[in-house]
Amino acid sequence: RSIIFREELEALKNSYLDRLSIVHALSRESRNIPLLDGRIDRPKVDLLLGSILIPQHYDEFFICGPKDMIDGVQDALLAKEVDKSKIHFELFTAPGQAFARSSRRARTGTPPSGLSTVTVFLEGKSTELTMEPDDDTILEAIRRVRPEVPYACKSGVCATCRAKLLDGQVDTYLDFALEEHERKAGYILTCQSKPASEHIVLDFDAL
Repeated sequence: RSIIFREELEALKNSYLDRLSIVHALSRESRNIPLLDGRIDRPKVDLLLGSILIPQHYDEFFICGPKDMIDGVQDALLAKEVDKSKIHFELFTAPGQAFARSSRRARTGTPPSGLSTVTVFLEGKSTELTMEPDDDTILEAIRRVRPEVPYACKSGVCATCRAKLLDGQVDTYLDFALEEHERKAGYILTCQSKPASEHIVLDFDAL
C-alpha cells in the first residue's frame, strides 16, 4: 500500500528533526502493532495521548479526515482538557446529517426587492456586483467578476472560500468547516450562502 506524499513528509521531517515527528497508522496493512494498525479512532487516540504525545506540549491541533475520525480525535483531546479553540479540522466529505447554519442568518427567503448588491473586499480591492433571486451562491456570483476568489470544494467542508460578513444578512445552508468562534465572529462560507438582505459586505482579507 502507499502513503500519500510520503517522500515529501519524510523530507520535512528530516529538515526539522527537533520539531517534527511522524507516526503512520495504516488501515490496510497489518504490522502487529495495535496502536498503528487499522483506522484512527478514539481508543487509538486515547492510547497515543497516554504514551507518545503529551497534549499540553502542543499549541494547536489540526485534524483532517472523515467525520467519525475527527469526532474521535476531538473527543479524546477534549477529555485531556485541551481547549476547544486549539482544535482545528477539515472534513474529507460532508456527512449526511443536519447542517449548521451561519450565526448571522436572520431569515429565509429573498430580499424585499428580489435583488441584492454585494460589496466584496479581496486582495485589497473593492468590487460591487448585483445578484438576482435565481442566482446560485455568493461564491459563484463573485467568480463571474473576480475569478481569483479563493475556493476549493464548493461543498461546505474546506473553508477555503471563507469571508467575513461585515454588513447585511445571509442564508447559509451547509457549514461543516467553520468553528463556532468563527461563526460568532461573522465568518461565512460563500460557497453555501445566498443574500438575505438588499445589501451585504464581505471581506475575504479579514484574518
